[in-house]
Amino acid sequence: MTSSESTASGTSLIRGFSEASQSRRRFVVTVGFAADNLVAVNDPESHRRVGDRPPAPLGAADLLTAAIATAVAFLIYRQTLAPSVVALFDDTLEFPLAAERWMVLHPTGYPLYAILLGIVGALPIGELAYRVNFLSAIGGALAVGGLGAVVLALSVEPRRFSDRIGALVAAFLFAASSVFWSQAIVAEVYTLAAALTLLAVMTTLRAIRRGAGWSWVALSIGLGLAHHRTFVLVLPALGLVALAAGGIPSPRRWRIAPAVRTWWPVLIGPLLYLYLPLRGSVGSVDGTYRNDLPTFLGWVTGAAYRGFLQENPLARAGNPLTAYLELVIAQVTPIGLAFGALGLLWLAVRSRPLALFVVAWYAPAALFAVVYRVPDPEVFALPSFLPLFAAAGVGVAAVGRGLIAAVGRLPSPVRFVGRLCSAVLMIGVLAAPIRALTATYEDVDLSSETTVRAYGLDALGQPMPASSAIIGLLGEASLFRYLQSALGRRPDVSVRFADAEDARLDAVEAALREGREVYVTRPLAGLAERYHLNGVGPLIAVERTPTEAVPPGVRPINRPIGDLELLGYTSEVIFGYGLGVGGPSDLRLAARTVRVTLFWRATRPMSEDLVTFVHFGEPFGERWAQSDGRPVRGAYPTTLWRPGAVVADVHDLPLPLGTPPGDYVLVGGAYRSNGEAVPSPDSVRELRLGPQSIDSRPGGYTRSRMDLEPAFARFGSVTLIGQRLPEGIARPGGQLPIETLWRSEREMGSTLTLTVELVGDDRTIPLGSRPLGGRYTTIRWQPGEIVRDRDTFRLPGDLPDGRYHVRIALGEGLRHVLGTIDVVGRQRLFQLPELPPNRTSIRLTGGPDLVGWSAKPIEDASEPQVAITLYWRSAGPLDKDYSVFVHLVNMNRVAAQHDGPPAEGAAPTVSWAPNEYIVDRHVITLPPGIAPSQLRIAIGMYDPTTGRRLQSTRGDSIDLGPLRFDP
Repeated sequence: MTSSESTASGTSLIRGFSEASQSRRRFVVTVGFAADNLVAVNDPESHRRVGDRPPAPLGAADLLTAAIATAVAFLIYRQTLAPSVVALFDDTLEFPLAAERWMVLHPTGYPLYAILLGIVGALPIGELAYRVNFLSAIGGALAVGGLGAVVLALSVEPRRFSDRIGALVAAFLFAASSVFWSQAIVAEVYTLAAALTLLAVMTTLRAIRRGAGWSWVALSIGLGLAHHRTFVLVLPALGLVALAAGGIPSPRRWRIAPAVRTWWPVLIGPLLYLYLPLRGSVGSVDGTYRNDLPTFLGWVTGAAYRGFLQENPLARAGNPLTAYLELVIAQVTPIGLAFGALGLLWLAVRSRPLALFVVAWYAPAALFAVVYRVPDPEVFALPSFLPLFAAAGVGVAAVGRGLIAAVGRLPSPVRFVGRLCSAVLMIGVLAAPIRALTATYEDVDLSSETTVRAYGLDALGQPMPASSAIIGLLGEASLFRYLQSALGRRPDVSVRFADAEDARLDAVEAALREGREVYVTRPLAGLAERYHLNGVGPLIAVERTPTEAVPPGVRPINRPIGDLELLGYTSEVIFGYGLGVGGPSDLRLAARTVRVTLFWRATRPMSEDLVTFVHFGEPFGERWAQSDGRPVRGAYPTTLWRPGAVVADVHDLPLPLGTPPGDYVLVGGAYRSNGEAVPSPDSVRELRLGPQSIDSRPGGYTRSRMDLEPAFARFGSVTLIGQRLPEGIARPGGQLPIETLWRSEREMGSTLTLTVELVGDDRTIPLGSRPLGGRYTTIRWQPGEIVRDRDTFRLPGDLPDGRYHVRIALGEGLRHVLGTIDVVGRQRLFQLPELPPNRTSIRLTGGPDLVGWSAKPIEDASEPQVAITLYWRSAGPLDKDYSVFVHLVNMNRVAAQHDGPPAEGAAPTVSWAPNEYIVDRHVITLPPGIAPSQLRIAIGMYDPTTGRRLQSTRGDSIDLGPLRFDP
C-alpha cells in the first residue's frame, strides 16, 4: 500500500483495516486485534460503541506537557550529573576514553552512540567525561518527555486535562526511578536506548492515527537497531500494529516498489554498523577488535553475550523471577502498578487494540529481563518498565475522566465546585512523583563523586621518573590513559594492562628489561618472590635491587618491634578518596584521608607473616580511623623481606565524614596473624608515631555516601543530617554510644549544649549533657561545615526493662528522637540457690562483699583449664565499671590470670542493686610445668581506666589460699 492509497482511504487505523484483504482480517483476528470494532475517527456513530477508540493526535498543549516533563528531567539530571569518570571496571570509563579517538565500542559496537560520542568528544567545553555524561542526561530527559507524549497518544479524543496530568505523573515517576536516573547521570547507553524505543512507539501511534508516515517509523526502527540490541524487544508490538493498520502489506498485496519507498529508512541501522570497519584501524579500548569479517560478525551479533541467556556464574543468586518482581515493585512503585493495572483495563474497554499493543510491548521485555542472567539485571529490565509507566499514566488519566463524568452528573449549582475540587485533586496526584523525585535525589546524586578521578590523579601524581611504566588491570589502565589524554597528566608514563596474572607478571618483567621504573596497581602472585617491593602512594614499586638507605624527609622513630625495626614514617593528608586494604577494588569516598608511610627494616630473616597497622585518634580518647593489613598494600609478606633492606609500607586512613578538625595522634606497630602483639623491648604494644593535625574543611555530602542513617532536623543554626544508635539489646548500667552528623548553617556566637535523654511510657530519664562537637565546640564551626559528634552515655543501673525513645535536645523546645532501644536487664539473684563451696566474708572498701568462691576443672578442654567462680553480694551500684582480676600465683609471681568485667560483662558494677548476688565465673588456662597444688588464688577489683584497685582489709589483692578443686 502506498502513502497516497493510505491517505485516500482515510486518516485512521480503522480505514486501513477496512481496505485490508480478508486474509489480513483473519490474521488480525488470530493475533487478537478486534478489527470489526475499529472504525473511522470521523464516524459520529463510532463514539457510541465500546473498544473502538484510536490513538488521539497531539495538540499544542500536549506538546507543551511533554516539553515540561523533558525540561524538569533535564534540570534534575543536570544537577546530579557526575562531574567525571565514576567507576573503574565498567562502560562509564570506556566511553569517555573512546570518545576522543572515535574508537570502536565493545560488542555490539553501538555505532549510533559511538558517532554521538565522537561529536561530543570534539567539543572544546569542560572535561571530556563530563560531556559524555551530559549526553546521557540529554537522552534521559528526551526519554522522560517521550514517555509523557506516549501516554497522551494512548489516550482517546477528546483530550482532557486529566490526560496531561497522567502524562506528567508517568513521566515524573519514570524520571524518579533510581535505575533509570542512575543511568542518566553517567556515560551509559541505556537512556538513549529508552528514548529511541519511545520514539519508535510514538511514530507508530502517529502513523496509526494518520494512516501514513510509516517511513518515520522505519527511520526510528533503523536508529534503534543501530544503538542497543534490546530495541528488538519492542519490534513484535510495532510489527503487529503496523500489520494490523496497513503499514505492512499482506503477502497477497505485496509490491516491492511501494514497500521500498516506505521502509527504506530502516536500512540506516545496518549501514551505521559500517562505522566499525571504518574505525577498525583505531581499534577498541581493550585492543581486541580486529578489522576482519569474523571479528565484525562476532562483534555485531554479540556472540560473547549468548552465554548470559543460559546459566551464568556471574549472575546473582536467587530466583530471577522473584528478583525481577521485587525490582518492578521498587522502581514502578506500588501506586504506579495500581494505576498501571487500571490504565490497562481502561484501554481494554476503550480501545482494545491499544491495550493489546501495550501487552505485546511489555511481555517480550519482561521475559528477557527474567532470563538474561547478568550481574547487573536492573539495567536490562529498563525496557520492560516503559510500558508499565505508560499504562500508569493512562490509569491516572482514566481516574480523572471518571471524576469529570461524575461531576457532570452533579446539579448545576454545585457543578463548578465539583470541577474545582476534581482539578485540585488531579493536581494533587502529582505530589506522589514529586515526592519520589525528592526521595531519590540524594540516593543517586553523583555531583560530588570524584573518587575514581582522585585515585587516578593521585597515582599519576607520584614522583615517578620519566618513561616509567604502570601495569594494572584494564579498568585501571583505562583510567590512567583517560587522564593522560583528556587532562594531559604524565603522558610520558607508559600505561599497560593485562587482566590475567601471568600476563601481568610477564609485562612487569618486560618493562624492567626495557630499563623502566615499574609500578603495579595491586598485589600480584609471584611478584614478591622475584622482586623487592615498596609502597609509593596508591602504587607498588617493583625493584630488582632493594635500597638500604632511608629516604630524606622521614621522621625518625628507630624502635625495634620483634625482628623488625621501625625506622620512621611520613604522613600527609590527601583529599577526595581513600584506598582500602582491597586496593583499587576498595576505593572509598572520603573528604580527607591521612596517608602514613612506615619505613621498616628486617634485622634478620622473618619466619612470621606479620600484619602492620596505623591508627588515628584523639590523644587520650577515641580512635577515628585505622588501617591494618599485610605490608605494602598486602603485596609483600614479611617472610619474603630481605634483611637490611628498607621497605616503604603505605597505609591510607580515610576519615569519617565530619571528623572534627584539631590535633590527633598516630600510633603504629605490628602484630601476628593470630592477633597477638609483637611488642618492642620495653613491652609497648603500639608505638606513638607523632601528632597529626586536621584542618577545617566545609563541604557538601551525598546521602548515598553516608555511613550513618540519613536524618534531617533543623536546630536553628545547625542541622542534624545523620545519626546512629547501637543495634541489639541494651543492658541497664551499660553504655549507649551515640553518633550524630551535623551541618552548620551559619556562624554561631555561642557553644551549643547537647542533652540526651530516654523517654519511656511514663517518665523521662536524663542521660547527660555536654557541648556539641566535644572539644571542637560549635562556636568554632564554619558556615557549611559538617561535623561528626561522638559520645557514650551510661544507662542507669536500675533502668526497668522496656522500649525507650532516645531523644536529643539543643536548647529549650528543640528536640529530636534519634530512634529506640530495647532495654532488657539480667536475671537478678537476691538469694543464692546454693551456698558456695568455700564461704568467706571480705568487704572491698566502697565496693561489694566477697561471700564465697569455687574452683572446678573444665572437662574435655584442649588444655588444662580451671573455672574459678566468685560470689559477690552488692551493697548497691558502684560509681564506675570495675573489672575483676583472678591471678594464679606461684612463688609470688603471676603464672596465669584472667581479667574482665563481672559475669563476662553481663553484670557491670554500675548496675548492681543493693543485696544482689552476682555469680562471677573466670576460666583460666593452667600454666604448664607447675602443679595446681603449687598455685595460689589472688583476686581483686580495679578501675580499668586508671588501674586503681579497690582496697580491703587484706590489701588490694585478696589471697584466697592454694588452688584446690571442689567436688
